[in-house]
Order: sequence, then C-alpha cells, then structure tokens
Amino acid sequence: MATVIFVLFFCVLAGSQLLRHGVATESQAIENSLAKSRVYWAMKGHLAYVLSRARSDNDICNGNCTSDDLASDPQNRVIGLSAFLTPIHDIDVALRRRRWDYSDVSGDYFFDISDEVDNHADSLAASNDGHIQFLIRLDTVGDHTLLSGLDTRILDMRADVCFGLSSFTNHCTKVDGSNNSFSGISHVTAIKRIP
Repeated sequence: MATVIFVLFFCVLAGSQLLRHGVATESQAIENSLAKSRVYWAMKGHLAYVLSRARSDNDICNGNCTSDDLASDPQNRVIGLSAFLTPIHDIDVALRRRRWDYSDVSGDYFFDISDEVDNHADSLAASNDGHIQFLIRLDTVGDHTLLSGLDTRILDMRADVCFGLSSFTNHCTKVDGSNNSFSGISHVTAIKRIP
C-alpha cells in the first residue's frame, strides 16, 4: 500500500512540474508574440501617420514642389514628408527616433523606432516620378526580460508609396507643378520586411 501511495505521489509531483513548465513556456511565447505585434503595429502606425498628414495637409511641399524628389533639392516631396514626421520624434530628432513606452508593464519595457524617407531606389533614376520609399526600423529595446532578443527577431519595414493621382497607365504622378503632384494623394504599392 505504501508503495502505491509513493508511486501516486511521485506521478502527481511529476505531472504538476510538467504542467507548470508548459504554462510558463506558453506564457513566454505569448509575451514574445505580443511584443513583436506591438513593434509591427508601431511601424505600420508610423507610416499611416505620415501618409494621413500628407493627405490632410493637402500640400507636401508648400505648394512649390520642384521637378526633383532628390534630397539635394530644397523643396521636394522627400523633405516635405520627412518634415511631417519630425514632431513625433520624441527621443532624438536628429536620429529620427520615436519611443513607444509601455510603462503600465514596466519602466524598462519600451522600444524605439526610426524612419528614413527617400526617393524610391527602383524608380529607374527618375527623380520626379512620385515613387517614395519609407524605411522604418527597430532601433533599441528596453532592458525588460520580455523584450530580450526582440531586436534580433524583428526585420526592418520598407514601404513603397506612390504620390499623386494615378491613372490606368501611370501609377504615380510626376511633379509637374499641378496640385495633383503635391496634394498628398498616395497609395502604398508594397510593404516588405527586409533583413
């Protein structure tokens, strides 16, 4: 009888340890997934913010877009769009970083994302074709254990955007001095995760 009780006690103890380990492992996986989702939606929100600002202001470059989207041109869509993002860079304006803080979880549960706006690399050297590229990346993460290794598991996000009224034959609008070329009307042609 004592042997049976001992075996039952051992089985119950082993079962409870397996259950406890399984719950802890599942809990950690859920927290990791939640952290990745928070970063992903922060990146998407960053892009949505700049596109909605561009459209609501209805004027990307103060009504005076020149015929060039290159960064060397003082009045262009790249500079205008970058300026829309400047007010939300709360950590470092020069490095174009924004902090997402979850102080309700912990003081060290946060992450920073940064952005870069440029003429689309695949636009066949046409610097005024309306193709703009946004690169949004995870820069730093807090010291909270739930964020451990997050920066190695998150890929940068690249969004390719066309500005201007599109037509059946032309998806983007060249800067031509008309309101269509700087009004902020846009559509996202691709969102890619890049290493």
